[in-house]
Amino acid sequence: AHSRACCAEQLLSLAPQTAVPELRAHMRSLFLLAFERLGTTAALGADRIEMTPALPPGVTLPSGADPGTIPDAAKNQEALAAAERHRQSIELWNAKQRALDDLTYLTHLVLARDVNQERELWRTWTAAMSLTPGLPDELRDLLANASR
Repeated sequence: AHSRACCAEQLLSLAPQTAVPELRAHMRSLFLLAFERLGTTAALGADRIEMTPALPPGVTLPSGADPGTIPDAAKNQEALAAAERHRQSIELWNAKQRALDDLTYLTHLVLARDVNQERELWRTWTAAMSLTPGLPDELRDLLANASR
């Protein structure tokens, strides 16, 4: 997801320097696509995660112990599956946090642009950005207000 943010940032910086209007429009479309994908990543991530994976009922382990050391084979497999689900949840949560950081950064870059010559286009663009799924309410409000 972070590479999408880097690409979006490059598109944002190159578009004003591009002399061909069609190419500028294409760059803006690619920016919006990358922004939307970041929003989707943020929307799919968990809002919270547990600090440790759940263990099967009746199993206790010292903090940091390997669930693979559980002697009962069935409970061992259950604990390992829970640890894998927990690892995947952490990955999704981390991806969400990075996407939210990137969305915030890109939103502020867009809002800081000098748009006097392309005011109507900029309003449409910020309105489109405000519709991105997974966008935090404070960013959605900033973009919606900017498009008025």
